[in-house]
Amino acid sequence: MNSSKKILVFGKTIALVLSILTFLSPFSIFASSNNSFIVGKSYFGFRLLEESIIDEIDSIVRVFEHTKTGAKLISLNNDDDNKVFTINFRTPQENSTGIPHIIEHSVLDGSKNFPIKSPFGEMGKRSLSTFLNALTHSDRTAYPVSSRNEKDFKNLMNVYLDAVFYPNFLHDERIFMQEGWSYSLNSVNDEITYNGVVYNEMQGSYSNPSKVLYNQIMKSLYPDTIYSNDSSGDPSEIPNLAYEEYVNFHKTYYHPSNSFMYLYGNLNLLDTLKFIDEEYLNQFNKKEIDSVISMQKPFCERVYEEAFYSLPENTDPTNKSYLSLNYVVGDTKDKELYLGFSILSSLLLNGNSSPLKLALQQEGIGTNIYGQYSASQIQPFFSIIIENASKENAIMFEQSVENNLNQLVKKGLDKNLINSVISSLEINLRASKSSADRGLGFNDNIMTAWNYDMDPTLYLTFEKELSNIKKKAENGYFEELIEKYLINNPHSSLVILNPIMGLETQNQIKLQDKLKEYKESLSEKELLSLVEQTKEIEAWKNTPNSKEDLAKLPSLSLDDIDIKENPFPTDVEKLDEITILNHPLYTNKIAYINFYFDTTKISQEKLSYLFLLPNIIGMVDTENYTYQDLFTNIMANVGQFNCYPAVYTDYEDYKLIHPKMVISTYTLSSNVSSLLSLLDEIVNKSKLDNVERLKEVISEIRGDYETALNSNGINIAKSQLESYFLQASRYENLGTLEQYQFILQIQEELNTNPENVIKNLQEVHSLAFDRKNLLIGVTVDSSEYNNIRKSLIHFSETLKTSDLEPQTYYFPASSTKQGVINGEKIQYVGKGYNFRDLGYDYSGKMQVLRNIIALEYLWNELRVKGGAYDFLPNISENGNLYFITYRDPNLKESLSVFDKIPAFLNTFNADEQEMTNYIIGTFKNYDPLLNPSQKGDIGDSFYITGKSNKDYIKEQKEILNTTTKDIKNYAILIADVMKQDNYCIVGNEGKIKESKEIFDEVLEVFNIN
Repeated sequence: MNSSKKILVFGKTIALVLSILTFLSPFSIFASSNNSFIVGKSYFGFRLLEESIIDEIDSIVRVFEHTKTGAKLISLNNDDDNKVFTINFRTPQENSTGIPHIIEHSVLDGSKNFPIKSPFGEMGKRSLSTFLNALTHSDRTAYPVSSRNEKDFKNLMNVYLDAVFYPNFLHDERIFMQEGWSYSLNSVNDEITYNGVVYNEMQGSYSNPSKVLYNQIMKSLYPDTIYSNDSSGDPSEIPNLAYEEYVNFHKTYYHPSNSFMYLYGNLNLLDTLKFIDEEYLNQFNKKEIDSVISMQKPFCERVYEEAFYSLPENTDPTNKSYLSLNYVVGDTKDKELYLGFSILSSLLLNGNSSPLKLALQQEGIGTNIYGQYSASQIQPFFSIIIENASKENAIMFEQSVENNLNQLVKKGLDKNLINSVISSLEINLRASKSSADRGLGFNDNIMTAWNYDMDPTLYLTFEKELSNIKKKAENGYFEELIEKYLINNPHSSLVILNPIMGLETQNQIKLQDKLKEYKESLSEKELLSLVEQTKEIEAWKNTPNSKEDLAKLPSLSLDDIDIKENPFPTDVEKLDEITILNHPLYTNKIAYINFYFDTTKISQEKLSYLFLLPNIIGMVDTENYTYQDLFTNIMANVGQFNCYPAVYTDYEDYKLIHPKMVISTYTLSSNVSSLLSLLDEIVNKSKLDNVERLKEVISEIRGDYETALNSNGINIAKSQLESYFLQASRYENLGTLEQYQFILQIQEELNTNPENVIKNLQEVHSLAFDRKNLLIGVTVDSSEYNNIRKSLIHFSETLKTSDLEPQTYYFPASSTKQGVINGEKIQYVGKGYNFRDLGYDYSGKMQVLRNIIALEYLWNELRVKGGAYDFLPNISENGNLYFITYRDPNLKESLSVFDKIPAFLNTFNADEQEMTNYIIGTFKNYDPLLNPSQKGDIGDSFYITGKSNKDYIKEQKEILNTTTKDIKNYAILIADVMKQDNYCIVGNEGKIKESKEIFDEVLEVFNIN
């Protein structure tokens, strides 16, 4: 959970629609270097089936089929220099052992031409990639890569094609045991355990109640299809997967005849087709593969199901159930329905003025009411979900939904609300045209149709359907959708997810008993064999790749790198009490505006109210609007509106902090006056004295926190750990565990002493949006700036100014060895300190150090050997240095891994080529894919912290000049940091209590006094 939780506007609203409509390109059609193509003609084995120009995405679209193999390929050619390649396979799973997911991991663990343990990790060291990953979906698996560099792009494509078609795991079971699961037994006297990267990852995933609920919804709606199974793997089922079944799955589905390839950007299409054909596809022949995705037969009546999730011991389970009504809505062939229901979800449930949400709130059944429209399968579904409810209210919930939906059909939906949601959608569509990673998103749009043997271009355009919906909305279109697909739809389910205290502990005991029983069934010879197998796997994991094999991976040179100057252009204008930062960038007539209010006039004892405030404003009435009308007007005029406290650390003086209240927003340039009028209502005219409304809002905030704290250990670990050693982090940490306790206090005080709560909120509100020292960042086309500037100055004049003096904050250090128990099955282990506190200076060379530690040491020790899913390494210019594991089965062992980093560095001995690879892999972080808004945000941050373009260039030069000796010399710094013995471990109750002797204190997130 973000310690400064962002409020509303869209949260679960229009972002859902944009998941379908995103990634439109701002580029004009470009003259392809490949000149003309002729439909019906073949190009290096690829027959061109169709060609078109799609103006909505400014691309030439060509659809091919490979004659020899039947492989499908689509190309979107345009001026975008970020080149994308993805190969998709339909992967229908027949159980929940996670075969598609385990294979997704395994194919990236070595292949015929690149026979090393992890080409994926090695390419991360030496590539300028802008994206490098693999993704398991419910019915397909995708392998996307992207890069701006032509040579790098071809290198990545080569590695990925070799990986998917010729993986080493087909003849090396150890990869399956590492990535999937295996029994582990270090000696005959030890307990047998399960280990495996995917097994441990899904242990963490199944700790999240939302994941458990989603799985149960899928099972309830699609019981006779592949969607009743979890393609990622249920940890209770993963150990049922046999190596032979896993190999056969790959042999069945990972064939060109079952592949769907995607190309995007300004690339040489002919050369790319030639490479794919000659190097890979030409080695195969066409094969009949039955991978067609079947549909669920419609239900005759609603089904009712119940599932369970775990809460830590001593946690009150009252009103912590999830209730969901779920409906199958048509199929993916109907694009207008697809778009219409995305909009309907926002209309009904995902905003303050959404009528069904308001009606359900008045019923008092639960908090956190929202809609979820999921179209990631052949038959989309829509869910109405209430969190923090009682299971006894399930039937009341069902009846209330039906009654209110009937009333909405009878009375009709508010036309202003409909227009507002559609207006917001159109603003966001325009904003998405400058999205930096639009090329990656188009693959999902295409596969939404192509995976089910429909026209791959179907979901690349939406203007016609959106225009039709706007016209039909005047004549009851959305009311008809409600009646047909919700009120009169028997293909539905009511799913109840109930909490059980200590369920995870109970499950762990059952698992231990099961493994104990298995061990007792083994003969002494079998036990010794298992011990030998465990040792063999560990020895294999510890064996480094040979330099000869590593040399087979393609590489770049330092000549492929350019130092980036002034990537975040900023013009500074200082006025009387405000400063405006202008970032002149192409934004497609969208104005991105950030307001940074100096909050240092707020006393330290009132800071908890400051962190609470953004969750309340925008959710209450103002002088001229009810909170419902306010939301409707924001939707009509604003693309995004986020408010949150933040703190910036000074670049030169890391102990100096700059606390801010940030409002981040965007809209059409022509709408800025309307946006500022609404902002005036929120920051100047919010009514904070309605006790009943405050109770409703606080109740929902509490639910958000409880959901996040129960299943977001990585953020808790990061926040707690950083708070041990930096004032800025202690400030930010007020928004996590301490804020949850404060929310409980406020909830109680609203019943006993509401006047005090209101008084403090009003005081903090009056100081949080002070005109003095206001900084405004504007990212917009230069031609639009002057008009916006005038409006901003006029708005600033409406703000109040206080005569109070700025406060100096001091936050004493908390415990430095903490265990934090939440509802997760797995751990997040973090350790670190601030190296500037120890007298060391920051250098860009430290980013190369970070890259080397992460990919050369932690990858092997934590993921390959330890079975952790991932890890977060951090070395920051503010001095914070820490490492945190992600979904980690271990605890003390991972702390030991961190302590041994200095020993690794002392023996580090990279040659010139290896150092070049590390430098290249680091340098890509200085030229990331960024949209105009993100560039403006970074420009603002540079100004606030005092970081200059000169500093930015200096860091890059330091990276380019990093040597092996530099890296070895950092062993002393890392050793000094680790000696401070600061760590925080979040997660499994049993694991943490077993190791309680290593902690100064053990906290339970819902029982902190």
